[in-house]
Amino acid sequence: MKKTLPLLLGVLVLSSSVRAAGLSELDKHISWSVFHEGCSAWSGASLVAGDVFKPCALAAEKDNPSARAIIAAATANEIESALSQAVGDIPQTYNLVAHFSWVLYNQGLLQRFQAFKSQGNFAAIRDQYYRSEVDNPNARNLLAAISDNTIANLIP
Repeated sequence: MKKTLPLLLGVLVLSSSVRAAGLSELDKHISWSVFHEGCSAWSGASLVAGDVFKPCALAAEKDNPSARAIIAAATANEIESALSQAVGDIPQTYNLVAHFSWVLYNQGLLQRFQAFKSQGNFAAIRDQYYRSEVDNPNARNLLAAISDNTIANLIP
């Protein structure tokens, strides 16, 4: 019998403002820096500050001069706003719950993740998840978009 995780939208999706014009270029580059390149949006249970996140985003866009210019010109508050938008959108947009469930059950990592969770070792969970999804560039860094608390809530 196939096991699946319950859909935890209330836990995963942070409230984010809906922008009438859609995502800005800054929003798109910050989101890409998180879900594709693995720039962590969180430090434990806190969203990282814009000035802390900015160097990672700039490094992630090292081969894209226009993206680097947009990020470099952004204020810490603008980056924080884009980061908040990204962490609200990424889990649903890239099916984080389905990918996490696949790693837990299809890769047989439920018990290992439960042990890591009980130890508070979220770095090990993130590392093992990454290694399980390494061949999927749009999934391997998805945990960068969620907090340790949210990861804990995904593990039964």
